[in-house]
Amino acid sequence: RVEILLLIAIGSVHAIVEPYPWLSGGDFTGDPAPLSPDPLVQYRWDKSVPYGLQVYNVTPVAVTTDTPESFRGLDTLVGSPAANVQVLGSGAFRVDFGTESAAWLEIESPDMPADAFEGLLLSVSETNAPYKFQPSGLLDKVLQPVRYGNVYRLENRLNKDLYEGVRFGFVIVRSTPRGATWHITAVRAVAQILPVNYEGAFHAPLRPLLERAWYTCAYCPKLNMLPDYLGAILMDRGDRIGWTGDDHVAQGAILASFGQYAYVNMSLWNTHNNSNNIESYSLYWVLSVVDYFKTTGDASVLSLYASNIVGKLDHAIAVQGHAQLSFYGWDERIGAGFENASCVESQLAFSMLTIRACLAFAHVINATQPALATKYQTAALTIMKSMRSQSSTWYRKYGLHAAADAVNTGLLTSDEKNALFALRFNDSAQICSLSAFNTYFILQALGNMGRYDHALAVVELCWGGMSQLGGTAYWEVFTPEWRDVLPINAPVFNFQNGWTSLCHPWASGALPWLSSVGLGIAPLAPAFRVTQIRPVLAVVKGKMPTPHGVIEVVHRADVGQLNVTLPSGVTAMLSLMLPDTLSMDVEGAVVSLDEKSLHVSEWRVTKHGDRTWLSLTTAVGPGIHTLSLSLPERAGSVSKLHQLGNNPFEQAPLSSKHRSRDGLSNMRSATDVSPYGPPTYAGVVVGEDRVTQGNWVGVVGKSGYVLFAAQGGNDVSHLPSFVSAVTHKPSLAFNNVSPSDVRALQLPSGGRGLGTGLGGGIFYVAYLDVLVDTSSQGKPYLLSVYFCDFDCPSCPSPSAELGQPRSMGVVVYDFYTRETVAPIVLVSDFSQGVWITWKLSGSVRLRFPQISGDNPVVSALMFDVPE
Repeated sequence: RVEILLLIAIGSVHAIVEPYPWLSGGDFTGDPAPLSPDPLVQYRWDKSVPYGLQVYNVTPVAVTTDTPESFRGLDTLVGSPAANVQVLGSGAFRVDFGTESAAWLEIESPDMPADAFEGLLLSVSETNAPYKFQPSGLLDKVLQPVRYGNVYRLENRLNKDLYEGVRFGFVIVRSTPRGATWHITAVRAVAQILPVNYEGAFHAPLRPLLERAWYTCAYCPKLNMLPDYLGAILMDRGDRIGWTGDDHVAQGAILASFGQYAYVNMSLWNTHNNSNNIESYSLYWVLSVVDYFKTTGDASVLSLYASNIVGKLDHAIAVQGHAQLSFYGWDERIGAGFENASCVESQLAFSMLTIRACLAFAHVINATQPALATKYQTAALTIMKSMRSQSSTWYRKYGLHAAADAVNTGLLTSDEKNALFALRFNDSAQICSLSAFNTYFILQALGNMGRYDHALAVVELCWGGMSQLGGTAYWEVFTPEWRDVLPINAPVFNFQNGWTSLCHPWASGALPWLSSVGLGIAPLAPAFRVTQIRPVLAVVKGKMPTPHGVIEVVHRADVGQLNVTLPSGVTAMLSLMLPDTLSMDVEGAVVSLDEKSLHVSEWRVTKHGDRTWLSLTTAVGPGIHTLSLSLPERAGSVSKLHQLGNNPFEQAPLSSKHRSRDGLSNMRSATDVSPYGPPTYAGVVVGEDRVTQGNWVGVVGKSGYVLFAAQGGNDVSHLPSFVSAVTHKPSLAFNNVSPSDVRALQLPSGGRGLGTGLGGGIFYVAYLDVLVDTSSQGKPYLLSVYFCDFDCPSCPSPSAELGQPRSMGVVVYDFYTRETVAPIVLVSDFSQGVWITWKLSGSVRLRFPQISGDNPVVSALMFDVPE
């Protein structure tokens, strides 16, 4: 509790009236969870607490400045609600609150001069740079605060709510009276939260990134839980209300971590007809209703929505194969958001999703409406039969996302699943979807194939990777190679999704999977009346809320022991995982339940994929149970269990630094992708050239070139024989340049010119397609791309007020499969021009995600043949 109180201050009195009451009605009595980013993870509210938002203060854990001569006593801001900072002149400083909150920024000053207030700016951000991307300022969070006595609060004038996603705060003093000294006595984030207790838990001491992922997946939707609806984003961009499909994943996380059944019920109602014309979202809503029924056993909800579900399923069955999908996900392979959502891969995925939704509904409705169940079982099997009738290897045209949806139907044979795994699921360079929302279904597919080691690695890669970059909530888009190019807590790439949200509740899919599969607690009957307990992690403990109470599990396969606590009304089928060294070798095993030896007829060895369990043949009832396994000593045996020694669950508590990314530094290593190998790519980055600038003739482009908008706004091009076309989106513009400016490109006809990209707006749609002639497919070529931040000729060091110089990324995709050909490259500090060269083969798409500055830019392509 001492560590937590260093971070938050409760119930302090301000000279300002906050919109909600102060944190109250509970205490820090919950179990420790040192890897949680939530400062209130141990806080437990009484059931009598009125329903509604509360607020608490978050104080800085760190402060930095590039104008130290302007401030004295900045260190007093850290870990204390009361500070004494002397302001000696103009300058700026940044505070890090250590974790993201749904909050607003306030500072206090008892003696700020009027002139200083006129020049005072405050800003907030989810990253370590102010949230200022657009020149229009529509999303500008660098604003003069509103004064309330001695308190100065940053208020978003374009949003009726105060809260934003606040991890960092910025104080910018633009002017102060000559010779005047004044003081700042507090800098705080005032955070709002709905009183929601943790009922679930997850602890994996040997796999800390998994534990971090679970708690971050819980914290993310918790931050977005408002009294009457589930929000979809913290840093405002206009879509804070969740859509039908968005909420599917978040609701699963809320059920498994908080047991908030009434809240999810409300969310189902709020979104039952709110798909925003996205076909797949309607089906995710159907799956949400099914999940809710399985979790709660609430048949009234199933009855209430039955006709709605029938309408959604009938429509999906009718249009699958040729649906106007509008959107299937942000990943390039499924149409890049709204750009090409009805592509072949998305159509195949939607057909499989239709099958899955039909079968899921049929399963839960069969007891009350068997005819309806038969209807949708028949429809699902008919679609699958049609797919299989096309070819004996019908699945080979399925990319990763469609393959995942196909596996999740539950209809694939072992041979089909094995073939798809080898084709689509065994490559660490491709396994993560750009959006964690879609990666959730990939994770489910790996588990459904029994590829548990790969599934756990996907959680560490695709979710844990965000934590390793400083994320304390999970992001709208991410791929693991970002870790290799982005600094910790820095602004991230904005793809075709627009401004990337760093607190997206529908990025929380790892949590329900880790609870139901990693910890192994899953309902076999509605409301967990009959529960399967079958962990796939060798050492794990945790809790799962149910309508009957909390199920607790402590699993230690290394010592052959499974402990469970079942509430009244719950029975469970128990399975103890066997270590790899045992496999099926349990001859002579002594199996005990609650210290009573079992007959061999009362247990059996079961296997699924890469896991083997010792499973009881009958369910156990409510109460506390211990299933244990011991083996006789055998000469030369490799099947001995470890002796019961150090308890991994009783390690020394971690310090408070583990709430931030700093405590995760030792979790990243070359082995964190096991059993995946290091990512490999068909293309390679050859190098970077900051010397040539615009003097490219004779250096690159010997086989061909395209100078974009370089001559009066027109392209200047000479394509090589092996390139049939180069296309780009959006349009490109001409810059007026001095004839002597060496950054401008030499023109073949003489003189110089320079074109740049104009990608911008809400969605950063900026890409180039290079189409290679079919006769040359497979032959390598060199592609050099020129970038020049011409708008920023001097680019002084960035200030909090002015934002940052332009920076961007480049990803190379296969034009046809849209798989990643080369990992993302960071392009920054290029006001003097930079060339980046790749060695590639075949047709490619280059995508240019923006980070900072007005928009991504690109000026030229050059083609050469490798020596």
